[in-house]
Amino acid sequence: MNIIARLNQLMEKGETVCLATVIASKNPGIAVGGKVIVLGDGSIEGKLGIAQTELRLRDLAIGILKEKKSRAIEIEDGVHVFFDVLSSESRLLICGAGHIALPLARFCREVGFKVSVLDDRADFANPARFPDCNTITEEFGIALPDFPMNSSTYVVVITRGHEHDVDCLLEILKKETAYIGLIGSRRRVSFVLEILEPK
Repeated sequence: MNIIARLNQLMEKGETVCLATVIASKNPGIAVGGKVIVLGDGSIEGKLGIAQTELRLRDLAIGILKEKKSRAIEIEDGVHVFFDVLSSESRLLICGAGHIALPLARFCREVGFKVSVLDDRADFANPARFPDCNTITEEFGIALPDFPMNSSTYVVVITRGHEHDVDCLLEILKKETAYIGLIGSRRRVSFVLEILEPK
């Protein structure tokens, strides 16, 4: 099954689904990267390889669909799955328009997200680099307070410096979102989290 094509079909129908992806596995029968789609009626599309695990995954996905809150769960010993709630309303905000943002925006458009890209550099955040995306050229700290977010909004922070990461996260963490991701080296991410840690 072509997961991207199937997700596009479901999004076009207005379905809200849960895409479950294995992100870590100590079980030789369950491969990292394995994906299944769980629909609102509890039906499963795709296979992980072990029926009992798939049933457990389905039950968890149904609950997550009701909550509309994506998250990672250890579904059995050593098997971690990321449950991603997707709908035709799903939106992605990418903070930072550097080289990593290009393939991320393209892939997310292909699976049905409405994508916005925010950067303070006009030569980076522009429609020519990000076709079919909403591009915003503004300081992060100025644009983010007024950017609408809700339980269908995914945010990825990949700015050019840790000080901009901090500016973004200080605003984003005040809002309701489906998911917040920060991309950077281990050292950089640790440094940003240390700055954000309540004193």
